[in-house]
Amino acid sequence: AMERVLIVEEPQLLKKPTHAQYVKKPKNDQSDLGYQEENRWIVSKKFDLCMFGLPIVLACSTVLVLLWQDPTLTLSGLWNARGPMPLWAFIGIIIAFDVAHVWATAYRVYLDTEEWQRRFWFYSLPIPFLFFATYFIHLHNPTLFWTILAYIAVWHFIKQPYGFVALYKAKYKERDTFDFYLDQYAVWGSGLCPILLWHASPRRVFDWFNSAESFLFRIPSEVSPVIWTIYIGLAITYIGRTLYLYQTKNYFNVGKNIVMLECWVTWAIGISTPNTVLSAAFLNLFHGAPFFALIWV
Repeated sequence: AMERVLIVEEPQLLKKPTHAQYVKKPKNDQSDLGYQEENRWIVSKKFDLCMFGLPIVLACSTVLVLLWQDPTLTLSGLWNARGPMPLWAFIGIIIAFDVAHVWATAYRVYLDTEEWQRRFWFYSLPIPFLFFATYFIHLHNPTLFWTILAYIAVWHFIKQPYGFVALYKAKYKERDTFDFYLDQYAVWGSGLCPILLWHASPRRVFDWFNSAESFLFRIPSEVSPVIWTIYIGLAITYIGRTLYLYQTKNYFNVGKNIVMLECWVTWAIGISTPNTVLSAAFLNLFHGAPFFALIWV
């Protein structure tokens, strides 16, 4: 049943939005309650809530572990703490979830005979090309290699959650043109705006991998208010639209709004704090765990 729904990074579900198809219902109308419970989740209500709740629970647990390790730390001190990531965090967050979800994708493709044969050349040809290209870039300039890889990773992190949003939109049969674009901009803006603010912070360094990578470009700090305006404006527009649909149409896409909320929270925390463990806990766990869970359904 979950055959092809698992490749969520390039959603093809909503390419042709049409005009609004929301139908207003009384708030006590339960005529399609069974449909909502059974068919408006990617897998099931319990599975989906665990899939998206687990990253936040683990990230908050990481905060408690860090405070337990150093009882003298205040929350402010924890937020601003700098230093290398400890081994337990690297293994428990980066390897166990982030790296694992990458390999889960490989297993989903290369160990799935039907999928591999379906797009054989697409899955096979890039491997030797990318290997030799990245090898020679690293041989020539390791800093450039890690910088390029970091920007690709940032693009990948920003882009992926829209796949989950698209799945929930399809489950709820959303076909509204305005929401089609607003949802895309809201997902991308939740990550892109903090990244641009990072580039506009003169005292910050580009340390996505902590491997001596550097900014490819800088943004003048005077532009920060413009970025903040766009950032807050997107959030207000999305929240306003959600409240409007709920009040006028009694419509609320639970799964989509959970994903959207986590996008905004994890990016806001992950990019704002210089603490590498906190940053990884919120960004990498939300990025890796749900995808990792779906791959193995």
